[in-house]
Amino acid sequence: MKELMMTYEAIARGAYESGVRVFSADPSYKKFIESKFSGYDIKPDWAVNEKVALEIAIGGAVCGARAMVCLKHNGLNLAADPLFSSAYTGINGGLVIVVIDDVGVHVSQTEQDSRYYARSAHIPMLEPSDSAEAKEYVKLAFELSERYDVPVIIRITSRLMASGSTVETEERKVAEVPSEEIAASKYAMLPSNALVRSRIVEERDFEIAEYVNGLTINRVEHAKGKIGVICSGIVYQYVKEALPKADIFKIGTIYPLPIRAIRAFASKVNQLFVVEELEPFIEMQLKAAGIKCNGKDFIPMHGELSVSKLREKFNHIPRPEPEKLPVRIPSDAVKKSTVAKVLEKLGVTVNGDTDAFSLGAGTVVSTLLCTGASIGMAQGFNRAKDNARNNVALIGGSAFLHSGISALAGSMMNKDGITVVIVDDLTDTPVKLDEVCKALGIEEVDVVDAEDGAALESAVEKGLKSRGTSVIIAGGRK
Repeated sequence: MKELMMTYEAIARGAYESGVRVFSADPSYKKFIESKFSGYDIKPDWAVNEKVALEIAIGGAVCGARAMVCLKHNGLNLAADPLFSSAYTGINGGLVIVVIDDVGVHVSQTEQDSRYYARSAHIPMLEPSDSAEAKEYVKLAFELSERYDVPVIIRITSRLMASGSTVETEERKVAEVPSEEIAASKYAMLPSNALVRSRIVEERDFEIAEYVNGLTINRVEHAKGKIGVICSGIVYQYVKEALPKADIFKIGTIYPLPIRAIRAFASKVNQLFVVEELEPFIEMQLKAAGIKCNGKDFIPMHGELSVSKLREKFNHIPRPEPEKLPVRIPSDAVKKSTVAKVLEKLGVTVNGDTDAFSLGAGTVVSTLLCTGASIGMAQGFNRAKDNARNNVALIGGSAFLHSGISALAGSMMNKDGITVVIVDDLTDTPVKLDEVCKALGIEEVDVVDAEDGAALESAVEKGLKSRGTSVIIAGGRK
């Protein structure tokens, strides 16, 4: 049966058809994932952060089940430790890691290229170009994962995530969980075991690199033109429309690249171009392999590409830019605006965080580095200014549990006096932030109504005058 699906729906469908037993993600994906897995008989595991989410998925895969984890590019940074180790240990069952790169910086603080993680960690990476491919690539990724005993990454970009196409649905096939002894020599990464596994990883790299040359997801599309274009993902759609007369080599396996097949393609065109978003990941590998090509010498390294940009570069025909993806709007505008107004009125420096409340607080936020960083940066500010107590860490409850909690524990350990404002966004969980903070040993914890500006202002002023660490929870459940 054919259905019109958004890419994220197609990924969920691919997980269902592949017989996924274990699915994990951090709570920021909760509503989106649960709505797509509804009726699929897949119960997601919600982790406090992406590192834990990947560890849950790895645990399921090591036990022989098919497992999937969904991360954004920033989350992959946090999960890098288990990611690299899992490439050494192998995974017994199948493990697919979906990473979403925010090309164009629509809802993130950086424009990171996650393809380098695949190469550094020695993990295969696939990149679909539409919803139909997204579903099929999930299924292929599980096959590759089980065939070569290695996690497989599927890279999606924000633009592709927000697009849709017709998807052919099939029945769910639940694979039998293979029985394998959980041998310490394979799964316990002591230095002596890691040295042995590193040689296995090297041999596996060569096997996969040869295998991908014959995969149909790496294909040539001839238009009998004079130029050849190598591309992948959503960029393939731009190239098809902007350069209808070009010969195209569409790459499905971003890592390892099908070098032998690309070399054959390059020999048949007069000039070879690599069109890719962000870093020259494909271009540099081709040049290292001795394949002459053009790429970032005329294609920008930052921001999204588009049909109009490619036409301008290749044909000098400017076209209007497509509309940008909608900007994420914080769900609780009253909380956000009241907190922001109070902090602005007090004239304090605000160390923000990468949650909806900080992102929506506008110009009141002076710094915004990464998830959980607001509390650590507040400590650094205070030390640099001899505990002047004129700055506040602003963070949402989810981000606090994600990684801010460790920084707050460090603040108590080092006896730093900081003021933290936590906007409670944990309405659908039993966690009470005031109890968590008190368990860390913080004595000054005030819970105030986030809409009561006067009470909030009084609590923040009290915290700034305190000698120790103080926490104000805005909107907390008493």
